[in-house]
Amino acid sequence: FSQKVECMLPKKGKISYTLNLPGDYNALNSLGVLLLLSELGIDPEEAAKSFQHFKGVKGRQEVVLSENN
Repeated sequence: FSQKVECMLPKKGKISYTLNLPGDYNALNSLGVLLLLSELGIDPEEAAKSFQHFKGVKGRQEVVLSENN
């Protein structure tokens, strides 16, 4: 699963990126990360590229099959 996220950052303007995690909360968390990094002087567009490779954390939002599925 992936979702396209678009946002307006105060010092950068509009950016868009792909996030490989589902849900609004994950999108909002990624926006918070980009805003913080932007304030620290790190290019948010470069940082957003790393989201394309992030696969999540084992055990979180992981599909688990059982014999009944």
